[in-house]
Amino acid sequence: MGIAMAGIGVGMFAVVPATQALISHFGWRAAYCVLAAIVLIIVIPINAVVQRKNPEEIGELPDGEIKPALSSEDLIQRGPNLLDPDPLLTAITLRDTARRGHFWLLSITFFFTAMAIQGTLIHQVAHVVDKGFSAEIGSFFFGLSGIMGSVGKILFGHLSDKMGREKAFAVSIGCAFLGVLSLMALQQKYGWLLYEYAIFFGLGYGFVAPIYPARAADLFHGPEFGRIYGLLAMAGGLGGALGAWLSGMIFDVTGSYHFPFVITLVTLIVIVILLWFTSPATHRIPLSRRYPVGLK
Repeated sequence: MGIAMAGIGVGMFAVVPATQALISHFGWRAAYCVLAAIVLIIVIPINAVVQRKNPEEIGELPDGEIKPALSSEDLIQRGPNLLDPDPLLTAITLRDTARRGHFWLLSITFFFTAMAIQGTLIHQVAHVVDKGFSAEIGSFFFGLSGIMGSVGKILFGHLSDKMGREKAFAVSIGCAFLGVLSLMALQQKYGWLLYEYAIFFGLGYGFVAPIYPARAADLFHGPEFGRIYGLLAMAGGLGGALGAWLSGMIFDVTGSYHFPFVITLVTLIVIVILLWFTSPATHRIPLSRRYPVGLK
């Protein structure tokens, strides 16, 4: 998952500084036209040609059809462990998921994570400019944080498989925490803090992209996982929208990003605690509420 999503950071590193250069030389309208042309000429054709729409196209089968159903006796012997080595032991429905507290807890975690990350990402260039640096410098370090995010996706994605989701997430958010502190302390005479910010915040926030699909799959693996994760992603979208708006609104009122960044720091601490409480080890689905794949 981390490797697959690493392209996001590479795109940030390439596109954001280039877009800022276009804006500086040709204006917003020309920059938007170029971005639209990239989507039309490159992104859409690649998706049309390369994208696979069903598992059969890559030699796989949909969830629930890879192997025969397990018998009730097999289920009893295997026990109700959601982290069973057999990923197809359970198929959790959307209705069953919506009734369980850990789904809503994970939704809240999605919400606050996106709120913290987007509240920082969207306003970081404006903050850098507000501290006396040029927009070009701000966009460069935005891009640098993106490329470090690619490193973070791969690094912490690997660590989450080795040391567990919660521990890897805590370390990654600790990096993001240090990055936000660096951004808060930024002054023209301390320009090196921009590198510290880009490296630590990039590494830290990068893990957000792979950790949440992985954690959701830990809890809700099955044929309805797509719909379940879609609802979780909606919570993240709402949190991201709130974070970007709230940071801007507070800046308009106070004339500083100090308070938005303080809110971000507090939120980063909260989401680490919340994710620990979504551990599959703390949420067992009763055997009577689970069914083997293939049974109706």
